[in-house]
Amino acid sequence: MLKTVLTTAALGLAVVSTPALAGSGQAQSVSVTFADLDLSTAEGADELDRRIDNAARQACYIDYKRTGSRMRTSDSKACYAKARKSVERQVAVMVEQAQRGG
Repeated sequence: MLKTVLTTAALGLAVVSTPALAGSGQAQSVSVTFADLDLSTAEGADELDRRIDNAARQACYIDYKRTGSRMRTSDSKACYAKARKSVERQVAVMVEQAQRGG
C-alpha cells in the first residue's frame, strides 16, 4: 500500500498515512528544518508548529482541489489529521526539554 511520509529531519519524526491522491505512485517525504529555532520560546515553538503544519498540508495534498470541487477529499483530511497527531507528542517533549534548558 502506498504511504505518505512526513519527516522532520533533525527530529527523526515520521508520519505514515494513506496518500491523499489515489494513484500518486510514490511516497511523499517532506522535511522540516528547525535548527534555527529557539524552542524554549513561545515564538520558536509556534514557528515549528507552523512548519510542521505546512509540511503535513503539502504531504497530504490538503490544499489540493479536485477539478469541479472546492472540497477537500476525505483521504487528504484523514492523512493531515494523522500526520499532525503522530508528531504531536514528540514535538511537545522537545519543546518541554528546551524550555527546561536541556
